[in-house]
Amino acid sequence: LALRGFAKTGGTRGLIDMSGPTDHRAPQLAELFGDKRLPTFSSVYRANNWDWGSNSRGGAITDFEVTVVGMAVEPGEIIHVPGANYDIGQGYQVLVLYAGTERITLKYTGEDSVVSGYTIHVDGVCVEPNLLALYEKMNREGRRHLPALRAGQGFGRARGEEIQVAIRDTGRFMDPRVRKDWWRGH
Repeated sequence: LALRGFAKTGGTRGLIDMSGPTDHRAPQLAELFGDKRLPTFSSVYRANNWDWGSNSRGGAITDFEVTVVGMAVEPGEIIHVPGANYDIGQGYQVLVLYAGTERITLKYTGEDSVVSGYTIHVDGVCVEPNLLALYEKMNREGRRHLPALRAGQGFGRARGEEIQVAIRDTGRFMDPRVRKDWWRGH
């Protein structure tokens, strides 16, 4: 997400209703928070496309009005793995596809790719230092294995007053404000 970049856009800073099919096993974004709350959406953004031909950032993704949402948080608040009814083995929910000092990418299948399944990008977090060190070690060793996390497990703390969250389904950036998909019960 950092390579693609994203920019503020217009749009509702709250949940939206959208028609269409629903995967009742999809990650529930309220579970990013220990109290499973509906956060205040402090900002809305559009992620940029990626131009694979030139290996560079493209223009804004326009499939949806919003593809990244800023969620208000308390600085230092623990951010957790959102639960989904998927299991990548031994009770684990996600692989850590990327971890840096300010962001993390979580994948709800066992493959080291965003091409299939759900992927969540979270920016504005200080990734837990032991998790970051483990990811860096496994990445240096060729990514044969990557860290796996359980639903509800804390993976970092909010760096400031907002985290930015994007969700992808089979590689496509989705609108993270959609109630029926990512915020059931809210």
